[in-house]
Amino acid sequence: MIYPDDLSADHAIARSIVGNVSAPRSLQQIRERLAYCLQYHERCRVQNPSAIRPARFLDVNSTGSIDVVKLRTVDLDSSQPYLTLSYVWGQDQATKTTLSTIAKHESGISIHSLPNTIRDAIAVTRYIGVNLLWVDSLCIVQDDPDELLREIADMSFYYGNSLLTLSISSASHCNEGFLKYDRYTEPQRIQFSFPFARDFGRSHGHIHLLPPERP
Repeated sequence: MIYPDDLSADHAIARSIVGNVSAPRSLQQIRERLAYCLQYHERCRVQNPSAIRPARFLDVNSTGSIDVVKLRTVDLDSSQPYLTLSYVWGQDQATKTTLSTIAKHESGISIHSLPNTIRDAIAVTRYIGVNLLWVDSLCIVQDDPDELLREIADMSFYYGNSLLTLSISSASHCNEGFLKYDRYTEPQRIQFSFPFARDFGRSHGHIHLLPPERP
């Protein structure tokens, strides 16, 4: 929320947030705002040729079947956009990439074998219109100590250089998922305010965050 008499009113736009992430309007909102960002924010359109990117991704659209994804190695110089998933494992995962499963995963992975949180992330990635999704349990060989050390060291870059990070804070374990209407609860009526600065310069007033609207 932005008050009309606040200095930020001429520069920032007040937007409501759909609180239920599984509502069709919520997913549409993500796609619309991402499109706006890429069209009008010059800094967001810049591709960093020296960006540190993962070598492997889940390709969510290449198999011709909505029930199958595959592990894909992508050239490190590629500029293809990708999404990252930040989530809580909470428990071991039955399906993960290891030295013995990597070849099989490169041929295809049934989404029905994956935890619900990863399945939901695949659905959102497809809806946004992106082909590549990075998930640690599947894109890092879990029983290769040397690879684990390298990948963990670069993980912050993977998230920072992604088009979008799906940060799943509502699920306590990987099989809980997040695209569920019944997970929605009314938020506490708490308001947060923070200073607004334009072009990384001096403060131009304040923006106020209010609890999201329920669809």
